[in-house]
Amino acid sequence: MSGEDEMQVGKLSVKELMQRMSEMIDSKDLATKADLKELSKEVSGLKTGQEVLKGKVDELALKNAAMEAKITRLEDLTKKSNLLFKNIANQTDVDPRQVVYAFCREVLQVEDNNLSIVYARFLKKESEYNLILAEFADSRDVAGILKRTSRLKGTGYSIQRDYSEETRKMRGKFFSMKDIIRRSHPDLKIDVRPGSLWIGKSQFFWDPESSELVGRKPGSTEAAKWNELLKKAGGIRADKKTSTRNRSPMDGVD
Repeated sequence: MSGEDEMQVGKLSVKELMQRMSEMIDSKDLATKADLKELSKEVSGLKTGQEVLKGKVDELALKNAAMEAKITRLEDLTKKSNLLFKNIANQTDVDPRQVVYAFCREVLQVEDNNLSIVYARFLKKESEYNLILAEFADSRDVAGILKRTSRLKGTGYSIQRDYSEETRKMRGKFFSMKDIIRRSHPDLKIDVRPGSLWIGKSQFFWDPESSELVGRKPGSTEAAKWNELLKKAGGIRADKKTSTRNRSPMDGVD
């Protein structure tokens, strides 16, 4: 037994004092240094596990986003032969297929006597607002009709592709951006394309994570310029889930 252990502290030796303190700690269930060290290891393990779990969650989120994008592309692909005709029916108690055929022949001056209309039906059937969905068997008929839609400028008529819900929402966002940018750059050529916005000769995409436009390459200074303009005008808002109830099939299209 060392001299230090035998050293007196009051009426107790250091050894006896340490024994008494140890007994007191045990009786009061207080954490010892060894307990704290073990707890620290457990906390460190939990942090590591949490980081691994977060990585897996992020990976799943990316896979989910990629899957949703793929589903949207497939849905748009299945609708590529569909067209939406707005306000072309003067009456609602008519055959929509005949209305589409007559409109294409008489208004758009489509010369083909055998338009490949598979079917047509009313999506909206009101006197002041009607919407007809028509499917064509031949994609050349769809292309030919869309080429003639410039004749409808200034009229109450409209013909658009039948896009998926997600594509319509994205197009609606891009058209809003287009209008804002045009206010300060009236001569700039701006086009809304499937999945992207062309400003001049540059192509931009929407990043739902940052709620900003991004260029083809990371860190685009041009994208930053347009984002700044749009934010000042209140034209960029974070994406959020919205109900698709009561939405017009023409929402998000020009």
